[in-house]
Amino acid sequence: MSERPYPAEIHIVAAPTEAFLLRVQLLAASIRRTAGAFATSRIVVTLSRDCVPFDVDAAYPWSQSLGIEWRWVPEAMWEQHGIYGSALARFGWEVEAPYVIHLDADTIVTGQLDDLPARTASSFGGVIAHVAPSAFGIPFTDGVVHHGAAFWAQLHAGAGLGAPQLTSEHTGWGFMDVEPARRWCPPYYNLGLLAGTREVMARVATAIEYQLATVEEQVATHFRCQLAVMLALAATQTPSVDLAMQWNFPNDDAFCDAHPQAARDVRVLHYLRGGEFERERDTASLAALDAFLARPCTSLINERLRRHLAELRPGLGSTELPASAAHDATTHRLEQRVG
Repeated sequence: MSERPYPAEIHIVAAPTEAFLLRVQLLAASIRRTAGAFATSRIVVTLSRDCVPFDVDAAYPWSQSLGIEWRWVPEAMWEQHGIYGSALARFGWEVEAPYVIHLDADTIVTGQLDDLPARTASSFGGVIAHVAPSAFGIPFTDGVVHHGAAFWAQLHAGAGLGAPQLTSEHTGWGFMDVEPARRWCPPYYNLGLLAGTREVMARVATAIEYQLATVEEQVATHFRCQLAVMLALAATQTPSVDLAMQWNFPNDDAFCDAHPQAARDVRVLHYLRGGEFERERDTASLAALDAFLARPCTSLINERLRRHLAELRPGLGSTELPASAAHDATTHRLEQRVG
């Protein structure tokens, strides 16, 4: 047990790369600065096994000042599911705090998080995904492409579950996708933010790996983790609540127009879109981040993102890695290549 009680545990998944770790640093700094009563939450980062596990605290001393705990995805889960196993491994950790929040590494906290428990109560909470996976014409392993309600029914049937109720509206419907048959869905949440009590998360965790395997047997899609969470909710009969867009808001002005009330009170900003801000380019290093911060954006939401990141920048240190950290990171990548 920890020496002090935490109001919540915030779990993040990342790869052990410079870019991913910079995103983690930004996210952790935003939590400590902006999350309200949850600013003192335990922050746990699960790392994928893209390289030989190493001492992250020693390689990246900033993680200690931000109070980050590092864990490596269990080897068996990595071997079976790869990066998708990493995304769901965080469900399996033992939790001490009464409340749990899962955040993607490419998010920053821009408002208080401590009123989330009142919004989710005893339910599992998330923001509905922008569009249905069937919008991309993804074939099942038998070669059949299912559309609309048939996609959801087939996926549930393959997991031994009854046809789901389609009571949630895709958050991008009406401008990202206008096909009426794809407007409604089960509780199919974007992984940017998931939240619930310790008990709720533990309940979902009992089915999550099995349902990931179930999805992988039926359809090959990079949305498989989101689909696994959906099936785990159904399999465990866990109640869920659809949170407003403010809890997982993309850096996309179209969502400001479609969800104006949420846009006025964004709590978690998810920078998953390209354009003026390119995640892979602009978080590749502190120097790349500085270059982005130096150029104002014409997009309202990207300019808001730029200003939030600028507020965090003074606490991130210099643009150069300490020599020891750079050496350690390089050494471990070389070990992976030749090992």
